Amino acid sequence: MNDINLQPSSNKHAFTGFLAVLFAFLMWGNLPLYWLYLLHLPFAAIVAYRIVWSWLFVVLLLTVTRAWGHVFDVFGDKRRLGLLLVSAGLINANWGTYMLAIGTGHVIEASMGYY
Repeated sequence: MNDINLQPSSNKHAFTGFLAVLFAFLMWGNLPLYWLYLLHLPFAAIVAYRIVWSWLFVVLLLTVTRAWGHVFDVFGDKRRLGLLLVSAGLINANWGTYMLAIGTGHVIEASMGYY
C-alpha cells in the first residue's frame, strides 16, 4: 500500500549528503565575512551587482536547459506575474536589510537573523 522506501541509503550517498551540508554551513557561516570585505562599496551597489550577476546566471541556465517557455508563460498570466513581482520585491527588501546591517557593523546580528 505504501511505496515509500525507508531503508537507509548507501554510505556513498550519506557521505555526499554530509559534504553538501558541511559546505552549505561553511558557506553561509562565512558569507558575512565576505560582505565585510566589501564594506568600502555602498550596500546598494552590492545588492545591484548581486541582481545583475543573478540575472546573468538565470539567463544562462534558462538557455542551457531550454526553459524560456516557462518564463514567457508567466508573462501571460497576470496573477503569477504579480506574485513574482511581489516575491522579487520581498527578496530585494530582505537583501537590502541584510546588506544595510552588514554595512553598519551588525554582522553577528544580521547573521543570526538569517538563521
